[in-house]
Amino acid sequence: MSTMVKEIHQAFRSVGAEEETASAAAQSVAPVEGVATKADLVEMRAETQAEFAQVRAEVAEFKAETKAEFAQVRAEAAEFKAEMAEFKAETKAEFVAVRAEMAEFKTETKAEFVQVRAEMAEFRAETKAEFAEFRAETKAEIAGVKAEVGGIYRHLWLMGMGLLAAMVALKVFA
Repeated sequence: MSTMVKEIHQAFRSVGAEEETASAAAQSVAPVEGVATKADLVEMRAETQAEFAQVRAEVAEFKAETKAEFAQVRAEAAEFKAEMAEFKAETKAEFVAVRAEMAEFKTETKAEFVQVRAEMAEFRAETKAEFAEFRAETKAEIAGVKAEVGGIYRHLWLMGMGLLAAMVALKVFA
């Protein structure tokens, strides 16, 4: 007895063929290997639906994980943004402080330069006065030395003249 394709038999019966004719027709068609039957399709559909359900579950899990990771990244980005804002504010405050210190240093330096210039002017004036006094004293001393030297020269001249007169007198009277 040959194998009967059940679906073909049912198809012939549903259109009104007699049992013998439907069975003969179903037996005359050889079942094709590798062709899916209705049962195979139902089973395949169930497997596919199960696989799709599993894939959907995996996608949902991946989506939830991705959403959680994005939320974490957003939180970290917000934290980083807050830290950068704090850093910016601190840096700005430090620059303000440094600028204030530089302005204070500039003011102090200007004041010190004014003071040094005043001291230099005072030193110049004192030095000028001391040099003027030194010159006057030196001039007076030189004048005194000249007077003494001039007196010595006159004295020596007179002595020389006296000696010469004495020598002449000795020669004349001798």
